[in-house]
Amino acid sequence: MLQARAAGNLSVKIPTPRPTEITSSRVSPRTPPQDPASSLETYFQAAMSRFLSERP
Repeated sequence: MLQARAAGNLSVKIPTPRPTEITSSRVSPRTPPQDPASSLETYFQAAMSRFLSERP
């Protein structure tokens, strides 16, 4: 039974993913990349100030 399944699976073709193409000529503006460490520091400081303001 397993041999029959294995033989049957040989004829099954798996579709290969195609690279996506950008069809829109309009590109959304992005901010320039920032240093990940400074971005993390900013996020941490905002979260910490929010936490401290919620404490009784």
